[in-house]
Amino acid sequence: MILFLLACLPPEGPDSRIDCAPAPAHPASASLQDLVDAKVALGLPGLTLGVRTPDGTAIVSAGFADLEDGVAMNPCHVHPMASIGKTWTAAMVMSEVEAGRLAVDDRVADHLDEDVLRRLPNIDRITLHHLLDHGSGLPDFNADIAYIGSEFDRSDDHIDPMHGIDAVRGAAPLFEPGEGYAYTDTAYELLALVLDASTGDRIAATQAEVNAPLGLTQTTQPRPSDPDPAGRVNAYWEIGGGRLVNISDMQSKYDRQVIGAGNVRSTAGDALAFIDGVVHGDLLTEPTRQAMRTPNPFSEDEDGHGYGYGLARTEVDGRVFYGHTGGDVGAGTFLMTAEDGQLSMVGLTNAGMFLGGPLQDVWNEDLLAEVVAAALP
Repeated sequence: MILFLLACLPPEGPDSRIDCAPAPAHPASASLQDLVDAKVALGLPGLTLGVRTPDGTAIVSAGFADLEDGVAMNPCHVHPMASIGKTWTAAMVMSEVEAGRLAVDDRVADHLDEDVLRRLPNIDRITLHHLLDHGSGLPDFNADIAYIGSEFDRSDDHIDPMHGIDAVRGAAPLFEPGEGYAYTDTAYELLALVLDASTGDRIAATQAEVNAPLGLTQTTQPRPSDPDPAGRVNAYWEIGGGRLVNISDMQSKYDRQVIGAGNVRSTAGDALAFIDGVVHGDLLTEPTRQAMRTPNPFSEDEDGHGYGYGLARTEVDGRVFYGHTGGDVGAGTFLMTAEDGQLSMVGLTNAGMFLGGPLQDVWNEDLLAEVVAAALP
């Protein structure tokens, strides 16, 4: 059903043209360019990779931001950040914690009304801590194929973040709060609603408390009625045989609906500044940064992976990184910074990585190691 719906979508999308000044020279630029060229040759519509090292910043692109009009991808195009939006949400929650307006041990029920929380499993015992590190036991609405199908099949443009939360009402908990780990977009949508209650306007507060202090000039969180920004890439889905279908309208709707769990659009340069500022900078205090890096013990595995407050711990070629990955209906993303601060890296493609597919053989964990090798030969 989903592939049929995708195949029927018209090849229409936002204007993705944007000017971009040439990037300064960097020792890794040539190797990164070879890498993006090779990945696009394997089928990705477009790809941007960026690194920041003590030598500076290198951001390179290949392929197309808009296949229909032949617009080449460049480093300044705006991309959906997919689940990297969770790191923005966690940073904003912790900013509110440092300001004394929230506490990680607050119950969700202390901040949201019963009509929002009704019939959510164990909601009277779930805290912000449980939401942040995926220890709530709440099911993930994005794991429900019925929910996904219903959202893709809507004929109108009605945007309502409560659709996801409604999809898990009355469901059985996956485990007791604090006694397990299960990645769930539901938790981060609830965090977004808590932030709205705490700040009065989560999006304006994030701009003032996170984006502006970090100098992010091309980062936005779209509201339901917002138009797409100039320079946003078109989004594509592979439906078999290398055929790419334009699903930009669907991706745009997803950007606006999945608050807290996504709902961020940015550029490679802004993304690098963001992850550096959150993990290594003075946006937050060191005790807060340490809390964000500390993984839920049930999330840790023998390969060194773990998940803290909106930051996943990942080991790549023996180096520890903190950051996030993401996959939407028309996007794939990763954003990470090394524990020692010597390397930050970002990857953005306008091919869907949400429900799997052949292109995931191109967009996989091997790419992270290839970026590290290109940046630190």
